[in-house]
Amino acid sequence: MGLLGWLTGRDKAAELAATVERQRAVVQQLIRGRYGAAQTTEINKRHWAYADGYAADAALTPEIRRKLRNRARLERDNNPYLAGMVQTLASDLVGTGPRLQLSIPGAAPDTSGVVEEAVYEWGQRIDLARKLRTMKMAKAIDGECVGVMFTNRRLNRRGVQLDMRLVEADQLASPVPKIDPAAVDGIELDQDGNVGRYYILDHHPGATLVGWSVDGRWYDAEDVIHWFHALRPGQRRGVGEVVPALEQFAHLRRYTLAVLPAAAPAADFAALNKPTLPPEGVATALDAWETMPISRGMATSIPDGWDAVQMKAEHPTSTFAEFEKRMLTAIARAMNLPYIVAAMDSSAASYSSMRGDYLVYRK
Repeated sequence: MGLLGWLTGRDKAAELAATVERQRAVVQQLIRGRYGAAQTTEINKRHWAYADGYAADAALTPEIRRKLRNRARLERDNNPYLAGMVQTLASDLVGTGPRLQLSIPGAAPDTSGVVEEAVYEWGQRIDLARKLRTMKMAKAIDGECVGVMFTNRRLNRRGVQLDMRLVEADQLASPVPKIDPAAVDGIELDQDGNVGRYYILDHHPGATLVGWSVDGRWYDAEDVIHWFHALRPGQRRGVGEVVPALEQFAHLRRYTLAVLPAAAPAADFAALNKPTLPPEGVATALDAWETMPISRGMATSIPDGWDAVQMKAEHPTSTFAEFEKRMLTAIARAMNLPYIVAAMDSSAASYSSMRGDYLVYRK
């Protein structure tokens, strides 16, 4: 191709590109329907500032999971509502423990009962119900819990020696952090993406008597029960069910601390004395902040020229109950609890509404 042909071809390509750009601009002007949430404006840019495109496991780094666990545990240990919610969830799910219902075709009538009774006794020996309740509470707060199956030699005189040892999520961690597509923190994957092994530390990283240590061992996936709360496909580590509601707990605590200082002084001052005479009048002298006893059931006189009034709490204490209910409703929704179960308060509910809430909750 000569120079003239090359220049001509380049001009045609430039002209075609310009034509396509003009057509695209025309189409954009004709399109009226757009996603408002996809637009970044001066009003919403701060709201969406922390949105990212990280993968599920990349977004839950060990440091982020540790911070979420610690904050959720602190809230559970100091908030009676949250402490009650997780205990209610565990009690309602596990109860007194699982029961085996066995049907063996062609077997003697008593055979199924014997096996069911043996499984029940085994669960009692290893305290299975308590361990399952603990796992459920850890799943709600920490996002995950680990049970390691092992042979308990102390059970050798009672038949089955299978037992389960509970491990906190903190101990499920890689000995050396590394970037490996075939591994997640403490979890090794096979070529098909299945979990092959778990690395579990011998001691809790927060054990004060032991100190931080990476000593541990790999356990086969068949010997480990990893129960976690997954929100996204491909997620291998859990995040607590209570995490979306942690901010609401913080708002509720801040509002409570703001209301109490306003209401307490108003309750402390039974009455205040203010002068009723005009400025030129002379009232009986009283010292500033002078106190007077108030006797129950008796008539009490006050100095001439003064009137007794009560202090008014200008803070909106009358709306505190409604604010608390709104916050608890949002918190309960994040944990899949009806309000009457989360707050243990059904005073404003009818029988039919309570029954409807419990039907969905039980399912």
